[in-house]
Amino acid sequence: MKMIQTVTGPITPDELGYTLMHEHIYSSSIGVPENYPQLYRDDVDEVVIGDLNEMKSVGIKSVIEASPIDLGRDVKRLKAASEATGVHIVACTGWWQEFAPTLGRFTAEKIASLFIDDVQKGVGETGIKAGIIKAAMDREGLTPARDLLHRAVAIAAKETGAPVMLHSYPQAESGRHQLRILQEEGLDMSRVKIDHILETTDMDYIKWVADQGCWIGVDRLPLITFPGNFAVSTETRIKTIKRMIDAGMSDIMLLSHDFMSISTMFDTLPEETLAYVKGLNPERFLFLHNVVFPKLVEMGVDLDLLMKMSTENPKRFFEGN
Repeated sequence: MKMIQTVTGPITPDELGYTLMHEHIYSSSIGVPENYPQLYRDDVDEVVIGDLNEMKSVGIKSVIEASPIDLGRDVKRLKAASEATGVHIVACTGWWQEFAPTLGRFTAEKIASLFIDDVQKGVGETGIKAGIIKAAMDREGLTPARDLLHRAVAIAAKETGAPVMLHSYPQAESGRHQLRILQEEGLDMSRVKIDHILETTDMDYIKWVADQGCWIGVDRLPLITFPGNFAVSTETRIKTIKRMIDAGMSDIMLLSHDFMSISTMFDTLPEETLAYVKGLNPERFLFLHNVVFPKLVEMGVDLDLLMKMSTENPKRFFEGN
């Protein structure tokens, strides 16, 4: 049986239960958790534990934490929060932004060694192991740095057996590049999920992604954006979920929000902006459960199917089925 590595140790796939597949619990910048924790908001742990306990109150048992190295992954605090609440948390390794020039120039194999160590030995000296590996490609498209990152992630995933999550930019169909690179490196697509699919309404592209044999991350719910920015509305995203289910994709869809419990990026915005952002999602990590699921039920989707997608699909993803 494949075990799933959480911040408190390995669990069986059956222990996952109701799972949110892409969230951010502690999010900041590289080096903040270890060196500058004073940059967190004063009530950081209280907010996180409150969010996790709210999740638990509706039956959510597990969270996949999508903050890799350069998004301030904080495995010590994640472990403490998991122990305090009983919610399983899977930490990730990998990279989100393009590599800074100060990092230097390395081969994919060398970069992969960082991720392999995080999975097999643990993060730094903590002994706390990552359970999933992340790569990203955004609006910049296929650059040499993005190519290098994806090849490094594929190497690490093959070496460790850990699954892969991809930050993608569906508006430019970045998944075509991302999945091709992973395929060239010989990575089994059943070990890959490509996230943020609801940023597009193009069903031809969505069906192409599904045809690659990977999993589809259905997240960014609700839409958190600012006035003047063009993006697919939350209502349209929910309709796209229905279209995907109707197209027979329910068995490869992995649901979540891509919401942040705390973030040095968002928590330091001006007060009026913070109030606006908070008003967009007063439900926080319960938005799927309390808003999206009821709306989908009104559209004719069986609630049992939605719960199956939130429990059985994560289990199968980690099992490699």
